[in-house]
Amino acid sequence: MDGNSLPGALHGDAADRIIVATARHLGAVLVTADRKILDYGSTGYVRAINAQR
Repeated sequence: MDGNSLPGALHGDAADRIIVATARHLGAVLVTADRKILDYGSTGYVRAINAQR
């Protein structure tokens, strides 16, 4: 993996990719209702919590 890509298969929405990349860089937890980000989080590449719980 080069320094310009995210691991795994995250969809192509640029804003979501920036949010996820920033969270990974900072070691932050994402709180979201976005199913695609939550699914990506379930792979272990980023920590994501379902905001609708």
